[in-house]
Amino acid sequence: MSICRRHFANATQLVNKVFESTDELSSISEMTAHKQTKQLK
Repeated sequence: MSICRRHFANATQLVNKVFESTDELSSISEMTAHKQTKQLK
């Protein structure tokens, strides 16, 4: 039971890390897209 709980915690941490990295990626892509639109105008 404790092993399963620990494994679940590790999985949640991994998922959180993935979401954080995707958030960073999306914000970076948004910034670059914003710069590109500014250059186009």
